[in-house]
Amino acid sequence: EGILKLFQSARWEWQQLSTVKVVNELVMSEQNLEMFVYPHIQGPDTDVWPGKHFYRKLYNGTSAQIAKGEMGAYVRSFPECVLDFVLIDSTRYAHLGIIKTIMERQGLTDSETVWLIENDFWDGGGDERQILDKGLSLEFIAGAHPRGEMWPWIYFRVASPGPPKHSA
Repeated sequence: EGILKLFQSARWEWQQLSTVKVVNELVMSEQNLEMFVYPHIQGPDTDVWPGKHFYRKLYNGTSAQIAKGEMGAYVRSFPECVLDFVLIDSTRYAHLGIIKTIMERQGLTDSETVWLIENDFWDGGGDERQILDKGLSLEFIAGAHPRGEMWPWIYFRVASPGPPKHSA
């Protein structure tokens, strides 16, 4: 998520493994933040969590936080392989932008890549799956709400990078 405190914690946690590289980057491009995150922010009309103004302020400040060094850079480090599996546990409304950013990188994903996301939900009945359906055509694999977890999870593959086509 590009948050300095989380980066420092992860770097400390993984320091013993030379095969793991921890980077302080937000897995998003600025353009995808604007195109796929801002338009989907929902929730109560308040400035406190989980209100939509709370999230608008959070995301609107991203570039300024990066410029000040308070947040890591937009993503620039990518693995040099095709990803078999991608787990996304991010702040609300960011999942579609993250997926689009990863998929834009040539050769990083394919039709067999399996995605697992925390399917956050909020007041008013919205959830991450509804946002994904607006920007991707999914092959839905499974969903689960594991005992003891606050949020449910969904597994899927991306059938195509655009929204599903509905027949008239």
